[in-house]
Amino acid sequence: MTRMLELLAERSATPAVRAGRSWDAYAVAIATVIGVLALLVSAYTAYVQRQQLRTSAWPYLRVWWADMPPDVGIHAENTGTGPARVTAVRVTVDNKPVASWGKAQEVMGVKPGGVTFRSISDRALTVGQDVIMLKPYSEEETARFEEPFFGSTHSVGVTVCYCSIVDECWVASTDSGARASSDPEPCPVTAAERFKN
Repeated sequence: MTRMLELLAERSATPAVRAGRSWDAYAVAIATVIGVLALLVSAYTAYVQRQQLRTSAWPYLRVWWADMPPDVGIHAENTGTGPARVTAVRVTVDNKPVASWGKAQEVMGVKPGGVTFRSISDRALTVGQDVIMLKPYSEEETARFEEPFFGSTHSVGVTVCYCSIVDECWVASTDSGARASSDPEPCPVTAAERFKN
């Protein structure tokens, strides 16, 4: 009789244990689903924040020529909404790369000097910043400057590779203006073609 009571006690205790184990499994499953959902929400939030950062920090670099005083020269201007980090510059005379403005003048057969220049290589241009890369030293030098650089004798081109703070990169040039790359695009300026000043 004692043995029968023990067996009944065990039998009545077993469903309670199984029911407890069943609730534990449900709790684990629910916690797992909640954790996965939290991870998905976090990933989506990070994606949205990155898209907002892309939009609010988008540089747009214009490389252009000005032939009206007092701004005569070659300009690089950031008209975007974020800083433009310049990674490489190439200057060509008659479609051949030159290493410096002095070399450009030499190739064009112009007496060196009479110009001032500022480098934009390996620097960041802030929003609204306009750097005159090359300009006549004085008003008296303007005519001597304009003929080789703006005349029809020689073709002078400037290509600038630049990136945003989220490492999206573009190319701007005096020929085509700035164009966005939908896929990561390598800079077309090779190490050998890089402009030195």
